[in-house]
Amino acid sequence: MGRKILVIDDDPMACQAIAELLKKEGYQTVASFNFEDALQKALQILPDLVMIDAVMPEISGFDACRKIKETFHPHPPRVVMMTAKLNAFDPVLAREMGADDFVVKTGDMVFVIQAAQKILSKGSPS
Repeated sequence: MGRKILVIDDDPMACQAIAELLKKEGYQTVASFNFEDALQKALQILPDLVMIDAVMPEISGFDACRKIKETFHPHPPRVVMMTAKLNAFDPVLAREMGADDFVVKTGDMVFVIQAAQKILSKGSPS
């Protein structure tokens, strides 16, 4: 089986769509619609990559990224932040919180798939 990816998005349809597309690319995927559930799943599956929506109701994707990096220190998974709302996204803050990359979610999600492939092709995080 492929590398493990945890997808976190408060929009269940988007979350499932992303997880299914990544699964078709050969990755093992787990979907979560809220951060507390996602954190528990992350502790169980130890993902290679976490893809987090930047705008969520209970916790921002930026804070979720920081918490994941802290929880798994010194060997955190890579994190890609996703957004459909460019005006709500701050790439500088994303990097400060530990994001390895960020991507815009489009209707066909091609950029999301490419971001996952690019990050995972880099090998282990430093």
